[in-house]
Amino acid sequence: READAHTGQLGVRRSNMTKETKVVSTLMITLRRSFAGTPKKQKTVLEAIGLRGRINQTVEQPNNPGIQGSIRKVVNMVRVKTRDQWDADLEAERKRLATRPPVKAVHGQPTPLEP
Repeated sequence: READAHTGQLGVRRSNMTKETKVVSTLMITLRRSFAGTPKKQKTVLEAIGLRGRINQTVEQPNNPGIQGSIRKVVNMVRVKTRDQWDADLEAERKRLATRPPVKAVHGQPTPLEP
């Protein structure tokens, strides 16, 4: 047997390794805690991700191993959602805050008494 050129393993065919899988392409990363009292290493990781120290600041980053590793270093300080989850949450918030129709109140007229 020969080793597969792609994986270096014996008996594994390249066609088995190329199955299509759905990859989440974008992550929404929100800073949930302050930089105050944070070790310098974590501050540099947060700045590398694109967060600048403002709580609730959100940045959009590609989903790749480098970003995932950075997130693991500061997982206690950030909240991570996929772009689809982010959009669904925004839509739910819009529905929750949607204006209600005005209540019509008539003042100055006597209310009818029931017999």
